[in-house]
Amino acid sequence: MYNTSPLDETFSVYKDEFKTRMKKIFKSVASSITRIDPPPARVNVRTRVGKVLGTWAAWGLYPDESIQRWGEIVSDSGSLDDLEGFQEGAEAAAAVANGEEG
Repeated sequence: MYNTSPLDETFSVYKDEFKTRMKKIFKSVASSITRIDPPPARVNVRTRVGKVLGTWAAWGLYPDESIQRWGEIVSDSGSLDDLEGFQEGAEAAAAVANGEEG
């Protein structure tokens, strides 16, 4: 959505509205993750979210600052650098884009 430029000029209103809701969505996801039991399942879900964010970053779907903020919200430590799966998602997306997988 970040890199899109649709012909319909009113689309930016929807894009902006969706972007403002993403923080709330990721806070809800983070809250849900903390309630998952047992802890290994919690790590698994957090890693999956990290992969999604890594993929979005590689695709350039959202500004880097937004991805950074959302990753910090769901990361156990509050740092995107510590979010498991992020790098893996980014590398997988890059490999597909380069025709290395798929």
